[in-house]
Amino acid sequence: MAWVDTEAEFTRPQLLTLVAGVLQLALGLLDVFPLSPEYHVLQLGVGALGVVMSIRHDLARMYGLALLLFFGWMSLGLNEVNAEGFLEVRTAVVGAVITLVRPGRSAE
Repeated sequence: MAWVDTEAEFTRPQLLTLVAGVLQLALGLLDVFPLSPEYHVLQLGVGALGVVMSIRHDLARMYGLALLLFFGWMSLGLNEVNAEGFLEVRTAVVGAVITLVRPGRSAE
C-alpha cells in the first residue's frame, strides 16, 4: 500500500490554465493575427506565466483572476473593433472561465 500518491491529477482550472498558456504561446510565436510586436511579447509572457502557474490549483485560479482583471481593464478603452481588442476581450473571458469553473476533483 502506497502512502504517497505519485499520480499527478490536474483539476479543471489547472487544465484550462495550461491550455490557455500553451495557446497564448502559440499565438505569440506563430503570428496568426496582424498584431504589433509588443502585443506578441505580451502574449508570450502571458503564455509562459500560464504554463508555470498551472502547477497548483490556487495558482491557476490566481492566473484566471489576473487575466480577467488585466485584460478586462485593457478592453475598457476600446474605441474601435480590431484584432487586439478581440483578443483582449477573449482573454478576459477565458480568465473568467478559469476563475469560476468548478474543480471537478478534490483540490488541495
